[in-house]
Amino acid sequence: MRAALNAIAKVDPQWLYVRVTDGWLQDYSRRIEEYRLPKGEKARNEYGSVVGSRTLRLLTLIEADDAPAELKNLKMVKILRQMWDNQFEIRDGKVQFRPAKELPPAGERFDSPYDTEARYGNKRATTWRGYKVHYTETCDEDCPFLICNVETTAAIIPDIVMGEAIHKSLREKSLLPSVHLVDSGYVEVKWIVQSAKQKKVQIIGPPRLNNQWQSLSKNGFALTDFSIDWENKQVTCPAGQTTTNWYPRLLHGAENIRVRFKCSQCNNCEKKPLCTRSVREGRSLGFANKENQLALEQAREVQNQESWQKLYSQRAGIEGTFSQAVRGFGLRRSRYLGERKTHLHNLATASAINIGRSIAWLADKPREKTRISWFGKLKHLEL
Repeated sequence: MRAALNAIAKVDPQWLYVRVTDGWLQDYSRRIEEYRLPKGEKARNEYGSVVGSRTLRLLTLIEADDAPAELKNLKMVKILRQMWDNQFEIRDGKVQFRPAKELPPAGERFDSPYDTEARYGNKRATTWRGYKVHYTETCDEDCPFLICNVETTAAIIPDIVMGEAIHKSLREKSLLPSVHLVDSGYVEVKWIVQSAKQKKVQIIGPPRLNNQWQSLSKNGFALTDFSIDWENKQVTCPAGQTTTNWYPRLLHGAENIRVRFKCSQCNNCEKKPLCTRSVREGRSLGFANKENQLALEQAREVQNQESWQKLYSQRAGIEGTFSQAVRGFGLRRSRYLGERKTHLHNLATASAINIGRSIAWLADKPREKTRISWFGKLKHLEL
């Protein structure tokens, strides 16, 4: 609302002045800060109703016949109109926020009138509005660690879909590695299998864990406790019961299998408490096709080996790179609006880091080691 009022005031201040009230001048002549907004859900809803009503009135005035024609085509007015359609509705004659379930998908909503490409992002305990950057760097000990690829996406794009895009970019530069160390967020079993088969690239990264209660409890029957007969398409449980219910399906674009044991097979089983908590239905299982499922189980198994952990420890270097980019170059505060310009900013940051590292390498300056707090050093203290 404030952005639209500023844009209109710049084009035709006289038209706007005679149509606004003192309340508008008081509320929108300064920046809208979070700490100034009302506290509590009820107060926020009432505030939202006021904003929505004022927005509707302003849009109605702009659509009137006596309004200057150029106002209708202002970018900020179009954004304001889209925002109102996304966030508000008229119910029982009153303007109010739309219920959360009726809001457009997050990918279609915007959070800033000044950058409509920016999106809301969430990763563990961190939330932000903007974009996401993916850096790829070399980690050979006999050369400087250099950033060799940069991908910038909307904040809502999950890491797991970026693996193939990163490999495509690296392949076009003839920089595709034979071993690629990645964060767990990128590890998708289908990508691991395809990379090994088609591009001869070994993906090293922690695969997703089995978060079903049977696996987490350590004394229940997890998927690995069942015997899968891939040829005959049947599964046998630890108690010896076999099901032939075999339902192929697509899940997130990958082939997946669903099987279900009958109630008659599970209800009278003395091991049922270790297998399922369902009262009315038998145990059901979901898993990938044979090739992907075996690859997933193997990846889970080898990550506990010392050799795997030693190799994967090299990936810690990219964490240092992000720390350097954030602390030294302001990576998480974009200086530009829009994804294209933000990507240019990310490229410039990577280039600056590479220049600094190349100079340090030529000057035989050793790499910094991970800093340890004074208190943390007590672990290594010998008395």
